[in-house]
Amino acid sequence: MGSSTTTETNNGSNAPPTSVPSPNAGTDSSLRPQVITPLMPVGTTSHPRVGSRSASKMKRRKPGSPRGLGSSSPWRKRQHEDSTEDGRDNILQVTGDKISKNVEKELSTLNQMPEKKEKQITGKVKFRLKVALTETELNEDFLITAPGNQPIIEALQGDTRLDKIKKKLPRIYLYPYGENNPIRGVPNIGSPCSLIEGGRFEARLGKVQNPNKNSEDELGLSGRHKIYLDARDRRYKAKWLTKEHPNTFDSPILVDCLPSDTLLLALLRDERIKRDWVRYAELICKDSTGEINTKLTDECRSHDGKTFACRVHPKTLQVSDKEWGEVIAQLDNSPDVAISGTRGDLDLQAEIAKSGEGSETESLQTEWLVIQHRSKSQVAELLKLDLEEKDSPMSEGKRKKKLDRFVKPYRHDFCSANPGIRISLMEKCCELGRSVGVLKKNDHRYGTCLRLGSKFVLTNRHVTEEMAKVGGESFVEFNYKSLNDPDLFEFKVKRVVCTSQNNESDHSLLELDVPDDQSERLPPGLGHLIASSSKAKLVTIIGHPGGRPQEANICCPIVGSDHKNIKAIAVYLNFNPEPTGGANYRMVDDPGRVTYRSVFGPGSSGSPGFDEEGKLIVMHTCGYPLYKGSSSLVEQGVKMTAIRDDLEQYDHGLSAELFPTESMETD
Repeated sequence: MGSSTTTETNNGSNAPPTSVPSPNAGTDSSLRPQVITPLMPVGTTSHPRVGSRSASKMKRRKPGSPRGLGSSSPWRKRQHEDSTEDGRDNILQVTGDKISKNVEKELSTLNQMPEKKEKQITGKVKFRLKVALTETELNEDFLITAPGNQPIIEALQGDTRLDKIKKKLPRIYLYPYGENNPIRGVPNIGSPCSLIEGGRFEARLGKVQNPNKNSEDELGLSGRHKIYLDARDRRYKAKWLTKEHPNTFDSPILVDCLPSDTLLLALLRDERIKRDWVRYAELICKDSTGEINTKLTDECRSHDGKTFACRVHPKTLQVSDKEWGEVIAQLDNSPDVAISGTRGDLDLQAEIAKSGEGSETESLQTEWLVIQHRSKSQVAELLKLDLEEKDSPMSEGKRKKKLDRFVKPYRHDFCSANPGIRISLMEKCCELGRSVGVLKKNDHRYGTCLRLGSKFVLTNRHVTEEMAKVGGESFVEFNYKSLNDPDLFEFKVKRVVCTSQNNESDHSLLELDVPDDQSERLPPGLGHLIASSSKAKLVTIIGHPGGRPQEANICCPIVGSDHKNIKAIAVYLNFNPEPTGGANYRMVDDPGRVTYRSVFGPGSSGSPGFDEEGKLIVMHTCGYPLYKGSSSLVEQGVKMTAIRDDLEQYDHGLSAELFPTESMETD
């Protein structure tokens, strides 16, 4: 079918008289201009027309045969004409080798020969796809007709009968089924349709695939070869060659091989294969004589249609550094997807708005999904992390432990930055802590808050939204410094005065119900301490993380958006297609917030943050964990000046009460 190889031979009869016959005649490569290796000095070369010694030993032509290449008489005549007056040969010096001018002319003629182009695929091919996915209403066997040089994924996306599952197509795996099926393995959806011509496949859903990256010319090449890799039949079980777990594949993997590919190059082209492990992989082929270890440098044409098992031994290289470098240099030159926190020049929402609804919009979304997944894989490879959630609880537990080990140094190395804490700051923290409370509802503590004005407290909007999900009355507890603290007292929340309308400031202002006889117990407000965070290098946070008695995280270092950890986190999180941490990861470099490194976790939202002089600069808001339940890498607080400006627009008089005019600094 699509893998049949057409071999053209060249017996030299059509070659120009001055061309040099190739020792590889009979292969496609012999029809291209040959790369000439450095020639030996005159008299030692094996070329039949260089040097009088070689010419004298040449076999004499048969009677009646034409004079030409191999005839000694014309050679002597030209040799005599090219002699100089002093009797020495007229020679050309090139990098230390003496090359006859006649040979130079022949090389010039040879290099002017037109390069033969590889045969291209023309026409359309057919294959069958059976779709019976439980989560869709589609249940049918389709005959797909598509151009042979079109990628499989594009052929599926272009078939209107598959519109119901178009968004799922990047997750489609094609499993061969049925007897007498010419295809025995799962193809990469980026391979051309010609590779699977005549095949019958069953569609199954999995994780988003990384399609092979082929140029237009590569997609159109005929004479392709197929090899199959049985990923499950592996001999060194600690490592496997595929990016996905081998048990993912119920059938062998079909590897697309270009006409001139070696096994090594074909494996490196397949995006399902772990490139780092290919150098250590032994391919094992079974035949009637037993198991045969196959060299990775073998040409695919010699193993067309064979099925290999693999052994990956991380301490034994199967190819030399030179061979590896040469193959890497042959890989396609198409640029990788840029690893950044943005989508470059692509404004997806704008493009969707311009194109409206329809197949083009869905195709754009699908392409972005593929790009996003590919970039995520690149990030995982750079960080040496596994970002894919595992189905097995044991495997997922191991993955999370590795992520925790990755996070640990970033969380704790800052502790050595501030070995000493001033006593005056500690005393001030104790005083400021009186105005920090914890929000409680139905005996459950949800978050922290800070006192403002005569009878108000400030917390995060997401805290009040969480509390609103359950019925009952809300309270604010103050002086909660230890379990069963006898000095603890509380006030009922009377109402929510206002809530921010955007995610940037994330705040809610609550009014407390303060009886007249209890007003003296109400702690003082902190609004008069508000200040800009622009000059601060450290922040001290006072709150109730986890609903525990009051704690202080002293002297947390503030980090800028250009910090290496922030950049790494932005890349990591922005390209996680389904983040589970719960934070809005695109806010990590928001200018209305301050980013720092703290050990405070859930429950500390709404905590006030103070600079080295005890000035109120932030309200602690969120952290950025790698996954749900893990510790975050960095934390953020909303700038108090931004909250003040937002409340100023809501109610000027109220803002003046909360933040006295003697402190009107701005960031």
